[in-house]
Amino acid sequence: MLVVAALLHDIGKGSLTEHSVAGEPIARAVATRIGFDAEAVDLVALLVRRHLLLARTATTRDPDDPATLEAVTSLVPSAEALSLLAALTEADAKATSPQAWTSWRAGLVHDLASRARSALERGSAPPAIPVDEVEVPDAVRAGGTSITVERVGDGSRVTVVAPDRVGLLADVAATFALQRVAVRAARVWSQGDHGVSVWDVADDRLDAGRLRDQYDGVAQRRVDAAARLRPRATPGELAPAVVVRPEASDQATVLEVRAADRLGVVHQVCSALADLDISVRSAHVSTLGPQAVDVFYVQEAHAAALSETRAADAAHAVRDRLSPRAPG
Repeated sequence: MLVVAALLHDIGKGSLTEHSVAGEPIARAVATRIGFDAEAVDLVALLVRRHLLLARTATTRDPDDPATLEAVTSLVPSAEALSLLAALTEADAKATSPQAWTSWRAGLVHDLASRARSALERGSAPPAIPVDEVEVPDAVRAGGTSITVERVGDGSRVTVVAPDRVGLLADVAATFALQRVAVRAARVWSQGDHGVSVWDVADDRLDAGRLRDQYDGVAQRRVDAAARLRPRATPGELAPAVVVRPEASDQATVLEVRAADRLGVVHQVCSALADLDISVRSAHVSTLGPQAVDVFYVQEAHAAALSETRAADAAHAVRDRLSPRAPG
């Protein structure tokens, strides 16, 4: 069944309909003609229809949010189907390009599949992973900033601890953009009076001291990050789009941002939200060809989801901040 699903998974390409949707009835007809029984036919059709589910969900949704697991388990109803889907996801990605199955992406997909399988086998979703408190260095308690770098697979994990303030996340994101470091994901939380952010980035040779120098320049406004990272109009470039995804979380407001793939997008989004006193709980960054597809879980300062009006204001502000200005 897995081999047949792998053979047919892209058979729906070429029509105006999303290819996984278009491919499902074709796969069902082919599997029937081959001679599979009804249950196996249903499984092959499911694998073709959902072959993008794990990769998309793992790279654009918060794994700690219960709604993320529900999005998977509601569409893939058995542990067997989930195991086959995970194998198909890996094979599909590896056949696409090395960038489609990096150690970072593999880790996200395997973790999501493992947790979803556990939820299906036990009949209930496992609890969200608790935020691990980090040790706050004395220098940070005195008002400074701590930046540490850990190599993880083909990238790095950067932990930033600093006195909590509006705009902290935007400044850290600007630091990475000015160093031309692509952000893959970020997780943020408050720990007393301090803000902690953990960033997965696509660079395995980062120097913590150099990042710290760049961050100091941005935070102290010696470097005008907004001016240097302001988007410029490019002929044929698609306009940015921001959509509120109410189905993605019951605990936060989820903004899906699509914009031309360029350094600085995460900074511009975080800066626009900071101006509205809206905090970012986590960010998940993905790239589809020339387009960045970034998802931000945001909350009010008191850790509540945004009202419909505030969500609309946030979407408008982010869209405006990402809209390119004519040169000069």
